[in-house]
Amino acid sequence: MAIEQTADNGFILGGFSRSNISGVKVENNIGASPTTDYWIVKTDSLGNIEWQNTIGGSLYDYLYSIKETQDGGYILGGMSCSNISGDKTETCLWYGDYWIIKTDSLGTIQWQNTIGGNGNDALFSLVQTSDGGYLLGGESNSNISWDKTENSMGDFDYWIVKTNSVGNIQWQNTIGGSEGDFLESLQQTTDGGYILGGWSLSNISGDKTQNNCDSTLGYPDFWIVKTDAAGSIQWQNTIGGSKNDKLHSIEQTIDGGYILGGYSESDISGNKTENCIGYSDYWIVKLTPETITSSVQTPYQQLPILISPNPFTDKLNVTVNNSELSEIILYDMTARKIMQMNFTNSITLNTEQLAKGLYIYELRIKNGMSPKGKIVKD
Repeated sequence: MAIEQTADNGFILGGFSRSNISGVKVENNIGASPTTDYWIVKTDSLGNIEWQNTIGGSLYDYLYSIKETQDGGYILGGMSCSNISGDKTETCLWYGDYWIIKTDSLGTIQWQNTIGGNGNDALFSLVQTSDGGYLLGGESNSNISWDKTENSMGDFDYWIVKTNSVGNIQWQNTIGGSEGDFLESLQQTTDGGYILGGWSLSNISGDKTQNNCDSTLGYPDFWIVKTDAAGSIQWQNTIGGSKNDKLHSIEQTIDGGYILGGYSESDISGNKTENCIGYSDYWIVKLTPETITSSVQTPYQQLPILISPNPFTDKLNVTVNNSELSEIILYDMTARKIMQMNFTNSITLNTEQLAKGLYIYELRIKNGMSPKGKIVKD
């Protein structure tokens, strides 16, 4: 269900399995057939298996998202129906819960957390954030209970949960309308906020500010929601045609806009500009960058900072007119820390080994300011 290239140019694969030892599987399923477990597989750059791990309890455990973390380990997220058994150290709160697991670089469990309420809660996407914590996202129809602090808006809602570096909840937000809203993908954005993408059956209600393209027949549309760093909604957009349109992936692009990917059964209607070729087709949508203007000068803008050139190639020059010790940190678009250096006044970074693309810089200055921005390697 998930694959990501790792820092060593290999790959980490994650999904769920009901297989016992057979083929390339080296561990039996933890629960009795036909239950499922998380199954992660690490390969080298040519796809040869280096190691694998089967992780689960006695019932159904579904892994949907996996990311390499800043320390070289992995964060796993999905849904679990298992009580304490096998690798599971906490009881299922109700029908199903978010289940996150942090492993080291060899897939050995370091910690885990079961998060949920009194309904169905299923995690489909997660990301490590620039502060070293995690943002978890999926769907929930739970009301206030256990870890859930807000009632359902009417059916399933987007449910985002921010944790610290060891999986403890810091804040959360339930986002939705009166019908079903299903979060499939999320990412931290260059401004420190988050972009959420999925699909919605809701018309104007709750947090939903736009009707679906065909508001009478109950077909879903793409629904994207932009939040600030604390999870509060900044803007949203409902995008679709007259039939089923479901978004499954969203990414911020180098120009600051967004690329959306999913499938569509709609002909020309609403936002759809081409007829369906068959019954359903891939549908990708590119959004323009946000335009944000402000006459307010933030404190760090008053401090002379120069990061050049931008775009950069093999070297990046950083200058801060400050006699105190500063720190520069570079992150890639998965919020993975790429480079971290201390300096006073100025430093030149060797960026020859960095891949082309968009990076986020963070300057940590002794006076407490921590300006961030985006830079591009050509």
